[in-house]
Amino acid sequence: TAAHTQAAEFFTIALDHGGAPTAEEEADLLELLAWEFYLIDRLDDAIDACRRAMRIRQELGESAAVSADHHSLAVYQWYNANRGLAETHAAEAVTVLDADTEDVDQLVRLGHAFAMRGYLAGQESVLDRAVAFVSRADELARRTGDIELTTRVRLIQNYGVVLTGDDSAREAQPVSPELWSDGGFRI
Repeated sequence: TAAHTQAAEFFTIALDHGGAPTAEEEADLLELLAWEFYLIDRLDDAIDACRRAMRIRQELGESAAVSADHHSLAVYQWYNANRGLAETHAAEAVTVLDADTEDVDQLVRLGHAFAMRGYLAGQESVLDRAVAFVSRADELARRTGDIELTTRVRLIQNYGVVLTGDDSAREAQPVSPELWSDGGFRI
């Protein structure tokens, strides 16, 4: 906790006294700061920092980054006990992207957005909707070959298996270690 508190302080100092960063650098710092605030349970501050970053990303026309910020806001709002806003942000993470694009970065972000919608639907025990969202995320994971998205989809699918009481998951192959070689990922 102390390391994350200190990181949040450093990012705040960088933003307040680090000179005039480019808009992209400012958005990067705000997103990092939001994540650190989330980790130390300063959720209102995380939400504020992420909203500020998202406004910059919108001005820059970076739709994949805007989607990622909506995704982060969905997580922060979920843990801040605001299901309605979490679901709104998860839906927005999908709608800000072009589903017909061939841009791999956008397709990966779209997959993460669908996975988040599936996760939230599963939390609400609306399993048919959860399956539909996660199936779309799985399709995008297969299409892009993105390891982080593939891992997230498998985790949410396995969560769904637990919810439905399906014992067949016990026979499934474990996630291979190379999926974790980059140090993991964020929900």
